[in-house]
Amino acid sequence: MFRTFIVVAVLAVAFSSLSTPATAAGSECEVCRIVSDAVERVLVLNSTTTQTFQGVASRLCLFLPSDLKHTCQDSIRQLPVGLYRCMVQAIGLNSICSDPSVGLCKVPVHPLTRVKCTNMPAYQHTCAACKFVVGGLEHYMVNSMKESLKAAHGICVVRFQDPVEQKKCHSLLDTQGELLLRTMVSRVDAEDFCCDTGICERTPLFVKKIAPLTVEQAEAEREKANTPPGPVTAMMTAEAKAQANRTAAINAAKAEVESKILKENKDSKEHLEKVQETENEMKKAQEYRENKQTKGEAPAKAAPAAFELERRA
Repeated sequence: MFRTFIVVAVLAVAFSSLSTPATAAGSECEVCRIVSDAVERVLVLNSTTTQTFQGVASRLCLFLPSDLKHTCQDSIRQLPVGLYRCMVQAIGLNSICSDPSVGLCKVPVHPLTRVKCTNMPAYQHTCAACKFVVGGLEHYMVNSMKESLKAAHGICVVRFQDPVEQKKCHSLLDTQGELLLRTMVSRVDAEDFCCDTGICERTPLFVKKIAPLTVEQAEAEREKANTPPGPVTAMMTAEAKAQANRTAAINAAKAEVESKILKENKDSKEHLEKVQETENEMKKAQEYRENKQTKGEAPAKAAPAAFELERRA
């Protein structure tokens, strides 16, 4: 989905470059600024004049259970049109290259024309829809990092005609591309963004006294804090649990079948051993009788156990 944005960015910049060719980049900072500016302009275009963002947001609903898909899509259709433009603005691509975590430039460039992103109308379920869309796009961005970077390399070909400058651009994306994308994602928090726009109501701040935690409890709380919140994470967690339950059920069924087979094999082995034992006893009885007949002796009243076994048989 985000890869679609990047591919569209490459195509749009290709047309714009026919009239405004890129100037030669003198440093990694300049290359970073040119690439981020190209991406930002096309994301703004997609968020204001096309249905790209709306289509991606609607497709996110397909990952939900069937009974929630229609509610999700209806709620997303009620989101304000300007929401997606505000998402691009919140990322702040004009300062991404000068972000302390990136450090390619010392100062940010002048931003594009800013739009109003407060007091947006809210309807039933739009708060949940806003958080779901923002969290879903962030989740997808993180999990499709390689595909997005691969598509972004097209910008180098379009914006830089000089082979040397193209090489610098490709090198920048290879070494700093993932960091740049992760920094973009980290700048937008679903909860804060949707509350800042007015679509969601911010929870009043309150202080709650809590008892000191044990070492184990503190460790558990830290692990919980490191887990990204949001409906997408909950959906992925539920799917993982369901898959684990299915795997456990399959393993239990296999174990039951294997146990049954082992029992049947054991019973069969015991039966064969009994048959063999009976045949041996009968053979001994036959030999005993033939020996008596050869010697001309009558069988004793107290026959051996083997002979008695034959008589009973």
